[in-house]
Amino acid sequence: MNKLLLTNTPCLQDGSKPDVTNWYSIYKFMNLNLDLVDRCDTIKTPYRFHNYFSVPSIPNSFNKTYKEICIERASQILSHAQNINKPIVILYSGGIDSTAIVVSFLLATSDTSNITIAMNAASIQENPNFYYSHIRGKFNLIPSERTLDLLTGDYVMVSGEFNDQLFGTDALKLFTFDQLYEPYSESNIVPFFERVGMETRQSKIWFSLFHNHVQSNGRCEIKDVKDFFWWMCFTFKWQSIYFRILSRTTRRDLINKEFLDTYYHHFYNTEDFQCWSMMNPDKKIVKDWRGYKITTKELILEYTQDQEYFENKIKIGSLSGIFKQRSVPQAVVINEDNTFDFIDKINKDAYYDPINSFNQ
Repeated sequence: MNKLLLTNTPCLQDGSKPDVTNWYSIYKFMNLNLDLVDRCDTIKTPYRFHNYFSVPSIPNSFNKTYKEICIERASQILSHAQNINKPIVILYSGGIDSTAIVVSFLLATSDTSNITIAMNAASIQENPNFYYSHIRGKFNLIPSERTLDLLTGDYVMVSGEFNDQLFGTDALKLFTFDQLYEPYSESNIVPFFERVGMETRQSKIWFSLFHNHVQSNGRCEIKDVKDFFWWMCFTFKWQSIYFRILSRTTRRDLINKEFLDTYYHHFYNTEDFQCWSMMNPDKKIVKDWRGYKITTKELILEYTQDQEYFENKIKIGSLSGIFKQRSVPQAVVINEDNTFDFIDKINKDAYYDPINSFNQ
C-alpha cells in the first residue's frame, strides 16, 4: 500500500470522530497548509503519515560552525551539478535565507557561470544593496514566476527552505521577548493555545503530548518557551516543508525519489544543519525580533559589510506569491517503488488509524 506524505489538511477534518477533532484543534494555531508529521515517531496522529525524515542523532565529534556548513553545502551542490552536467538555479527572494545561500556560493566559488538566480522585482526591493553589489552582472537571471515549472531535470533546483525550522517559528512573534526566555510549562503554553482559539481541554491534550515528546527526545535540552516552539517547528513541520513546492510542480509525471535526489535540493536540508541547530539554542535569536536568525545574518554581514541590513532586516514570507493561482492535490503519497502519486481526491478513511494519541 502507498504511504501518506502530505495532505491538504482540511480534507482530513471529521467532526464525527472525537480523536480527529482533538488532533485538528492544533490548526487554530498551525498553518492549515502544513501537516504535522512527528519525525521522532512519538505522537501518533489519527491518520497514518509516513515519516520520511527522521531527526538525526548528533555525532559526539560534531563541532562544525554554521558558516562552515554553509560553504560545505554550496561546494557539495556545485560538485553535484558539475558531475551531472546541469546548471544550478537558486530560488532567490531577497530574504535572509536566500541571501545567505547566494553568499555561500560566492564563498565557495569565483565561477558563477553555471548558476542562475530565479528572482523578480520584489527580490530587488527586499534587498537592493545586495542585488546591485553582488548579483547584477555576476549571475544568469530568470523570473521567479517560472519557479514551479523548473522541476524538469534541466536544472539542479536550490531553495531556501528549512532555515525557518532550524531557527524557530513565527509563533515567537506572539510573545514578548522576556516571555520567550521563561521556562516552558503548562501555565505558559496552555493559555497561549487558548488565546489562538483552542479549547482548554484540547490545549491540555496537546501540551501533554508535546511535553512528553520533549522529555523523551534524547538529543537536546528544551528549557524555555522559545526552545519549546522551535522543537515543535523542527520536528513536526519538516516533511510538509519539503513537499510543498513539489506538490505544486507542473511535471508530476517526472517525480520519483531518484529524480528528487538529483534535481531537488533544499539548501538547509542536511543532517549537519540539523545537528548545528540542536546544539546551538543560543545562536538563533537575540535581543529582539530583529535578532532572529542572528547567525545567518552574521554570515551575510561578514561578506557584505552591510551593517544596516544586519541590524534591521527581519523575516518576510516570500512563497505565497509563487503559490498563487496554483492548484494543489489533496494528498501526496509514496509507493513501494519510490515513485510518488498526487491524489486529487483522497479517501481519508483508508488512512485513518483509530489507535492514536488523541483518544482522550
